[in-house]
Amino acid sequence: MKGKRMALVFAGAAAAVAAVAMFGGGAPWSDNFESYPLGPIAGQGGWEEWTGSQNVSGQVTNAQAHSGTKSLLIEGGVSGGPAGDDTVQRFSGLTTGRYLMKAWCFVPSNATGAGWFIMLNQYPNPLNWSHQVTFNATTNMVVADFDQGETNLIEGQWVPYKVDINLTDDKQDTYYNGVPFVIGQSWKDGVSGMGISNIAALDLYGGEFNSNPPGISGMYWDDLVLAVVPTIASVSFLSPGGGNAGGTIADLANLDDSVYRTFSDGTSSVQEANLTAMVLGMNTSVGNPSRLCATIKAKINQSVGGFLTISFRNWNTGDFEVVSPAFQTTTDFKFFSIENVPAANYVRAGDGRIEMLVKSIVNLPISEATFFTEFDLAQVGVS
Repeated sequence: MKGKRMALVFAGAAAAVAAVAMFGGGAPWSDNFESYPLGPIAGQGGWEEWTGSQNVSGQVTNAQAHSGTKSLLIEGGVSGGPAGDDTVQRFSGLTTGRYLMKAWCFVPSNATGAGWFIMLNQYPNPLNWSHQVTFNATTNMVVADFDQGETNLIEGQWVPYKVDINLTDDKQDTYYNGVPFVIGQSWKDGVSGMGISNIAALDLYGGEFNSNPPGISGMYWDDLVLAVVPTIASVSFLSPGGGNAGGTIADLANLDDSVYRTFSDGTSSVQEANLTAMVLGMNTSVGNPSRLCATIKAKINQSVGGFLTISFRNWNTGDFEVVSPAFQTTTDFKFFSIENVPAANYVRAGDGRIEMLVKSIVNLPISEATFFTEFDLAQVGVS
């Protein structure tokens, strides 16, 4: 803790890390700092200074930026000067389910001292810490204060930072530059202990000149997002649109060497000879869902290239409606994802039924016997 205070996978579940990476989900909050004038951020966009503190606001700056032209600068306190930056964003109503906190961090190559990324389950009265990680530019380490998990600090470039928070199961996993260095830590008892199932606040803290370690000379944050991780719906049937299919439904559940193969239809029609399709159906237990997302990992066997589309059945009309762009396909596996699709017409009332159609088409007419699409992963998420 801070020194100054507190004395929808088909037929199975894919790896948690993969699900987090592919499903951004609906974002209850995000900030890229582009809309603010340069200077103190407190009093704008929900940002405020730490409870009871003054003159501890981080600064909107154009000295560095991950995207756009601006980011948030956090600095530590200096001897005889102001206290370290201590900038807070509050949240409300996040008491169950799974969330992903994502941020980009930049620590200059000449930085010294340490800054902190902190999340609390209660704020401001009482205070209870769930997550606190030190970015130490002097030792070049990123250290989880609650369990001493650590990884190497990267300086002079923007680095992704993620906290996967599962309030339902009371767990949190932390990743820096894709490296997991805290896995399965309790959220309620993460730092302070005796906490509650709640995400109350984010605190970006610069430290003090006399803290141990001393405060950071300067670090930057950008593109912060707190996103809902959707519930993954389980498939109840799979129907290939043409020919024989290789593989099983289970082969779509995980990122492994097993694939599901769909062939073009056994016909002389040019339109059908260069098309493969599959329909996947599932039921969700999420009541009154608002958003759908989907991820497909696929490749084709023809070097001419092609495209892939994702559609959901509109239960009002009975027709499939395309909800994705035309993704470009090649002979190499690629991920194709859509997010934040309004669920209103695509989840059937009463039983939560969802049906997804995936079409893969090559750019040139070819013999149906030589065209197929391989799928290594297919998921639908509901939130």
